[in-house]
Amino acid sequence: MGAFGNPAIIEESEKRYMEKRKLMIIIGTVAVILVGVLLLFLFMREEEEEPTIPDEPTTITIEESGVTLSDESYDEVIIAASVGDGEVTLTNMTITTLIVQGGGKESIKIENSKIDKIISEREDDLGVRILFVGNNEIGEIEIRYYTILESEDESNDIKKIVVASPVDKLTILELRSIKSALLELKTETELVKMGETIITEIIDHYKVTVTFNTDGGTEIESLVIKKGTAIEKPEDPTKEGYDFVEWQLNGETFDFEELVTKDITLRAIYKEKTTTTPSPTPSPTPSPTPDPTPTETYTIQTENQVGSPAVIVRVFRNGTQVNATEVQDASGNTLGIKTDIGEITVNDTLVPLIKKARLANGTIVEIN
Repeated sequence: MGAFGNPAIIEESEKRYMEKRKLMIIIGTVAVILVGVLLLFLFMREEEEEPTIPDEPTTITIEESGVTLSDESYDEVIIAASVGDGEVTLTNMTITTLIVQGGGKESIKIENSKIDKIISEREDDLGVRILFVGNNEIGEIEIRYYTILESEDESNDIKKIVVASPVDKLTILELRSIKSALLELKTETELVKMGETIITEIIDHYKVTVTFNTDGGTEIESLVIKKGTAIEKPEDPTKEGYDFVEWQLNGETFDFEELVTKDITLRAIYKEKTTTTPSPTPSPTPSPTPDPTPTETYTIQTENQVGSPAVIVRVFRNGTQVNATEVQDASGNTLGIKTDIGEITVNDTLVPLIKKARLANGTIVEIN
């Protein structure tokens, strides 16, 4: 029997064939895995090397009345002055900065939106009204000119309101049912609060504090007043064994008609009480003729208030403003008193009737 007919040889041959086949399968599998790993490496490298193109900042300018934006996101939205007294509505918006240059009192309506910062800067004296409806989340509102902020419900969250006028001018801010954690007044502000307005904290950089150092006498509470106004003289302090003489500022007699422009501390000055022995009555001697008392002339000046029939009345003595608390007609009837903004306000129709004024020291003077 030949070699090809030998069963042992045939079996050995088949065994070697199967081993070679298994080896080829293993080599093929490893090759496929290596190629896959290489391709994955090259793909990831291309992904890493591909430059990232930053998103372009998105800005939109609204230039006419009657525009409504909804369900969009912008880095900056500008409501231009050309909107005038018209209306703009923002609904379900996400905005980084909203700049309000136009829009009247009928108004800029913000509904169910998230806005990081609002800047109100309509420059004329007509003012702009910003109305919050629904559930809004507002980071900061910067007030530069006359603005009305109003909320229709309690679900509006305003973190901070800042009044910072770029000009040396009184800024009017009306808050109507507004709730805010912080109100910061960086410039002179006339604040009008209406409805259920709640401000957790107010920081006023335009107010000054007057402190009274009674030097061991009866205590007198400090006063916080509007910068640039005068204070009324407090009741004289008492100190055992001493008589009160006067109040001094930096070693000099303080004039209570002086306008206070910064924080000050007034110090009480006393003299020690002494016991005197009565002396004989001297013979009368002729008194010299006193010098004539200088003539004092009191006048008033008025200042209109935007959107109000009331005017501010200020009293002047020989051209210099003095601290007055009340103005009266010729019969002594009160026409206007000093309000919590530190000014006397009077209906403009009553101004011609002003004939008298009461000064801070209680003196009634005639108005020329």
